[in-house]
This record gives sequence, C-alpha cells and structure tokens, in this order.
Amino acid sequence: MDQNDKLELTVVALRDATVSFGSSFTLGPLSFGLCPGVTALLGPNGAGKSTLIRALAGIQRISSGYVSSPSAPRGAGYLPQQFRAPQWATPADYLRYVAWVHRVPRAERIGAVDRALAAVGLEDRANHRIRSLSGGMLRRLGVAQAIVHSPELVLLDEPTAGLDHDQRLALISVIRRIARESAVVVSTHVLDDVARLGERVIVLDAGRIDFVGSMDDVVTAGAKIAGDTSITARGPDIAGALEALVRGRGEAGERA
Repeated sequence: MDQNDKLELTVVALRDATVSFGSSFTLGPLSFGLCPGVTALLGPNGAGKSTLIRALAGIQRISSGYVSSPSAPRGAGYLPQQFRAPQWATPADYLRYVAWVHRVPRAERIGAVDRALAAVGLEDRANHRIRSLSGGMLRRLGVAQAIVHSPELVLLDEPTAGLDHDQRLALISVIRRIARESAVVVSTHVLDDVARLGERVIVLDAGRIDFVGSMDDVVTAGAKIAGDTSITARGPDIAGALEALVRGRGEAGERA
C-alpha cells in the first residue's frame, strides 16, 4: 500500500472529542484521523495517552465530540498497559477464545491463532500454561491477542515493556508488518522504539495535542530545539531529535 492509498483510507476519525473526569482532568478537544501506518504516542505521565487509547478502543466513553469506529468485522485490537490472561489456560486456548469473541469464523480460527503466535514468537509455548510464561512472553501474548482477528485498528499501550533488546526489535518488525494494512497506535516511553517505528508522532501534554507530524517534522522541530542541524531523518541519532522534542515539551523520555 503506497502513501496515496493510505491517505484515502481513514480507519478512525476524531472530531472535537473530549473525555472529562470532572474538574480533575480533561482530554481534548482532539481532532485527527488515523490511516494505515504507525502513529507513536508520546507525552509525560498523566498527559492522557492511555485515556486516548481507551477512547479509541471504545472502552472509555467520550464526553463530547465524535469518535468513529473501525468497520466490522475486523474492528479494533487493544493491548492495555496492564495485560492479564487466565493463568490456567494455554496461549492457544486463550487466543482461540479471543478469536471467537471477535467473530473469526470457526474454519479460520486455527490459522488465525497460529499466525498470531508465530508473529510474536510464541509457537513453542502454544500449549504451555500461561502461568509458566515469563513477563516478556506474557507481553508478547498480549500483542498476539490484539492482532489475532486482523483488526483495522491496533492499539498498543507500552507493548515493549519487559522485553529485552532482541525481543523488542523482533516485536517492532511485527508491528511494522501489521501497519501495512492496519492503523497502529503505539504508546511508549522508549524513544529508540519510536525512532524505529514511527511514521507519525503525536505528543500529548495535559490532555492536549502539543505536536503532531511526520518523522521529518520531528527531525526539523527536534533539531531546532537542540540547536543541532546535523540531525537528519536518516541519521543514526533520530532518537536524539525525539528526545530534544519531548524534553522541550516537558518529558525526558527513555533511551534504550
């Protein structure tokens, strides 16, 4: 799918959307669209990243405005920041259940489960109890349950948390493949992951969009803030531009 095709296919659109928690915090108003590709979501703790992801998933009700839904039957896939799965089940059993919940046809479920397990490198753990999985494996299972039904919209809240370097790189490759056909939103504090993943970056601060743009826009803005015009979109330190950008907006971020 080329860039022109992506521009013509808006999976989800927000129009003046807000989520209000009384007088304590309000997210928005936010207006933007999501097309196939990766959108990285950055911002300090409490900026509203997880609230936005839950609103996109349809879990958090919006207070005003409009959020469209991805079309059925593919819908959305969601990995929460705190992912839990039934400890007594096996990954294969659990994913078959998730596929059933998302109305994957019976004849297609085994193949869908096998593909999801292979995508996150858990084929050899398919029939082990979930309670035997390491923290990193459990996180990868969380990604698998978000993609088992081939959703149009994939929402991943801190997907690389708890993964080692090699596991992170492998998962990033998976996310990039998914993003060829799906709109993927990734919330993370690991700036090197954003540098490898992001086609578009949104920075939230206090519930409002503080920055939105492509990686080229990130480089331009970050280099200006850092006073370093040697930073380029293809240079080795694009994460440096991201760090300068988010530091300039109040978040230090993490470098892997």
